[in-house]
Amino acid sequence: MHMSIENLMHARQAGANVIAPALTGTDMAAVVSISGSVNTGLTRDRAKLQDAIAKLQSRSLFLSEAMDCPRIDYYQADLIENKHDPVAIQDATRKFANCNPAVSRPQDLQGQNATVAENLIESAASHALSLGRQDALSTYALIANLVRRMAPLPGQRTLILVSSGFLNIERDSLSAESRLIDIAAQSNVTISTLDSRGLYTTEMTASEKSPALSGPSLQVNSDYHRSSMRLAENTLAEMADGTGGTYFHNSNDLNAGLKELTETPACIYVLELSLDGVKPNGSFHGLKVKVDRKDTTLEARRGYFIPKPEKHR
Repeated sequence: MHMSIENLMHARQAGANVIAPALTGTDMAAVVSISGSVNTGLTRDRAKLQDAIAKLQSRSLFLSEAMDCPRIDYYQADLIENKHDPVAIQDATRKFANCNPAVSRPQDLQGQNATVAENLIESAASHALSLGRQDALSTYALIANLVRRMAPLPGQRTLILVSSGFLNIERDSLSAESRLIDIAAQSNVTISTLDSRGLYTTEMTASEKSPALSGPSLQVNSDYHRSSMRLAENTLAEMADGTGGTYFHNSNDLNAGLKELTETPACIYVLELSLDGVKPNGSFHGLKVKVDRKDTTLEARRGYFIPKPEKHR
């Protein structure tokens, strides 16, 4: 749901190149899209997996319409609705003046016109905020569901999320991310992530600019665009870091990235620790693992759970 058509084309090609050699022995895999339109189920059938990869399409289910006036994205909507940011509100007013043919300039928004503008801006921001929130929450819900379904499976279980990232900037979605990481830790499922944008620029492209973005609005929205792209990247990094996975980014070689994420680690250590004095209260207990070797990449769980003892009737 978060990839451009161009990024999806590159990711599909990389997936098609990597999926067959990645499956060895008793390995099984599934291809699942966040939108829910593709789901092969677990299989060893390489042809079925290849066919599913070829059918993946870009589906932006929770984006505001390009012709909205004013057009406000999730990042700016959060600034307006949750943070009451005066710069974001002023910029939305400029956008409204620039896109509304009945208004020639922002200074004309006086009296009744100002009330109409405020109501339309409020409505647009509220709508964009709702869409962005649904996007993040539905994404975390689907990933969490996949993790739960993987939990009872035998062997090493890895979920690889290929995405351009998405915004996680509100309390509800931050809580959903935390719950997902907890579920992955409880289920012993590792989440690795790959940024399908590769080496990307944070500058706005020609297609992302519009006549409404002129003068000060162009600069303000360029800054918003850069900030939102970095935040979308952080979301991928946090899921991998919190579950002991790997985050592959800042490289256009998606083949190498997927190959790295699908390979079994060169060395796997099982560390035993004493639980004397640790209360079985169902809470998360943090762990920090270090190695004394140089030039070594370490992937380890960030903690563990001890379930509460069952009550006997």
